[in-house]
Amino acid sequence: MPEAKVVAPEGDWAVVNAQTGRQVIWVLPSETVGQPISLAAYKEKTIQISGFLDDGDLEGSNDRGEDKEWFVLQDDETGRQLSAPGLYHVKINPLWIRPVNRRSERDVTFNVIATV
Repeated sequence: MPEAKVVAPEGDWAVVNAQTGRQVIWVLPSETVGQPISLAAYKEKTIQISGFLDDGDLEGSNDRGEDKEWFVLQDDETGRQLSAPGLYHVKINPLWIRPVNRRSERDVTFNVIATV
Protein backbone atom coordinates (compact mmCIF):
# COMPACT_ATOMS: atom_id res chain seq x y z
CA MET A 1 0.00 0.00 0.00
CA PRO A 2 1.39 3.44 -0.88
CA GLU A 3 1.89 5.83 2.00
CA ALA A 4 -1.58 6.83 3.14
CA LYS A 5 -2.71 10.41 3.48
CA VAL A 6 -4.14 11.41 6.85
CA VAL A 7 -7.55 13.04 6.68
CA ALA A 8 -9.08 15.00 9.54
CA PRO A 9 -12.77 14.59 10.31
CA GLU A 10 -15.03 16.91 8.33
CA GLY A 11 -15.96 20.25 9.81
CA ASP A 12 -15.38 20.76 13.50
CA TRP A 13 -16.45 17.28 14.63
CA ALA A 14 -20.12 18.14 14.80
CA VAL A 15 -21.14 18.10 18.44
CA VAL A 16 -24.43 16.28 19.01
CA ASN A 17 -24.56 17.38 22.66
CA ALA A 18 -21.34 18.00 24.52
CA GLN A 19 -22.84 16.46 27.69
CA THR A 20 -24.22 13.25 26.20
CA GLY A 21 -22.50 12.60 22.89
CA ARG A 22 -20.40 13.53 19.88
CA GLN A 23 -20.64 12.88 16.18
CA VAL A 24 -17.56 12.53 14.00
CA ILE A 25 -17.66 12.14 10.22
CA TRP A 26 -14.73 11.18 8.04
CA VAL A 27 -14.96 11.02 4.23
CA LEU A 28 -11.94 9.10 2.99
CA PRO A 29 -10.68 8.82 -0.56
CA SER A 30 -8.71 5.74 -1.61
CA GLU A 31 -5.50 4.90 0.25
CA THR A 32 -6.26 7.20 3.15
CA VAL A 33 -6.05 6.88 6.91
CA GLY A 34 -8.38 9.05 8.98
CA GLN A 35 -6.93 11.19 11.74
CA PRO A 36 -7.21 9.27 15.03
CA ILE A 37 -9.47 10.79 17.66
CA SER A 38 -10.25 9.91 21.25
CA LEU A 39 -13.85 9.26 22.21
CA ALA A 40 -12.95 7.33 25.37
CA ALA A 41 -15.20 9.56 27.51
CA TYR A 42 -18.19 8.10 25.63
CA LYS A 43 -18.99 4.51 26.57
CA GLU A 44 -20.95 3.39 23.50
CA LYS A 45 -20.61 4.08 19.80
CA THR A 46 -23.00 3.71 16.91
CA ILE A 47 -21.10 3.55 13.65
CA GLN A 48 -22.38 3.85 10.11
CA ILE A 49 -20.09 3.01 7.20
CA SER A 50 -21.40 4.15 3.81
CA GLY A 51 -20.10 3.73 0.30
CA PHE A 52 -18.25 0.95 -1.47
CA LEU A 53 -15.63 -0.31 0.95
CA ASP A 54 -13.24 -2.60 -0.87
CA ASP A 55 -10.46 -2.83 1.70
CA GLY A 56 -10.84 -0.78 4.86
CA ASP A 57 -12.15 -0.76 8.38
CA LEU A 58 -12.52 1.13 11.64
CA GLU A 59 -9.68 0.50 14.05
CA GLY A 60 -8.99 1.11 17.73
CA SER A 61 -5.90 1.40 19.92
CA ASN A 62 -5.10 1.99 23.59
CA ASP A 63 -1.49 2.99 22.90
CA ARG A 64 -0.54 6.52 23.91
CA GLY A 65 2.67 7.06 21.92
CA GLU A 66 3.23 7.95 18.28
CA ASP A 67 3.66 4.30 17.19
CA LYS A 68 0.23 2.91 17.98
CA GLU A 69 -0.72 -0.70 17.32
CA TRP A 70 -4.20 -0.77 15.70
CA PHE A 71 -6.88 -3.48 15.82
CA VAL A 72 -10.10 -3.77 13.79
CA LEU A 73 -13.18 -3.00 15.90
CA GLN A 74 -16.12 -5.44 15.97
CA ASP A 75 -19.88 -5.09 16.24
CA ASP A 76 -21.11 -6.18 19.69
CA GLU A 77 -24.29 -7.78 18.34
CA THR A 78 -22.83 -9.89 15.53
CA GLY A 79 -19.09 -10.06 16.17
CA ARG A 80 -18.51 -8.84 12.58
CA GLN A 81 -15.47 -6.69 11.98
CA LEU A 82 -16.24 -3.11 11.01
CA SER A 83 -14.99 -3.61 7.47
CA ALA A 84 -18.17 -3.44 5.36
CA PRO A 85 -20.92 -0.88 4.82
CA GLY A 86 -23.55 -1.09 7.54
CA LEU A 87 -24.76 0.16 10.89
CA TYR A 88 -22.88 -1.12 13.93
CA HIS A 89 -23.08 -0.93 17.72
CA VAL A 90 -19.77 -0.92 19.58
CA LYS A 91 -19.36 -0.99 23.36
CA ILE A 92 -15.63 -1.65 23.37
CA ASN A 93 -14.00 1.63 24.30
CA PRO A 94 -10.45 2.06 23.01
CA LEU A 95 -8.59 5.27 23.74
CA TRP A 96 -8.23 6.05 20.01
CA ILE A 97 -10.27 5.21 16.91
CA ARG A 98 -9.54 5.83 13.24
CA PRO A 99 -10.94 4.76 9.88
CA VAL A 100 -8.85 3.31 7.07
CA ASN A 101 -9.67 3.14 3.34
CA ARG A 102 -6.86 1.11 1.84
CA ARG A 103 -7.88 0.92 -1.81
CA SER A 104 -11.55 1.55 -2.53
CA GLU A 105 -12.03 3.32 -5.85
CA ARG A 106 -14.62 5.64 -4.32
CA ASP A 107 -14.85 7.78 -1.21
CA VAL A 108 -16.04 5.99 1.92
CA THR A 109 -17.92 7.77 4.72
CA PHE A 110 -17.42 6.77 8.36
CA ASN A 111 -20.06 8.34 10.63
CA VAL A 112 -19.46 7.74 14.35
CA ILE A 113 -21.90 8.78 17.07
CA ALA A 114 -20.56 8.28 20.56
CA THR A 115 -22.77 8.50 23.65
CA VAL A 116 -22.27 8.47 27.40
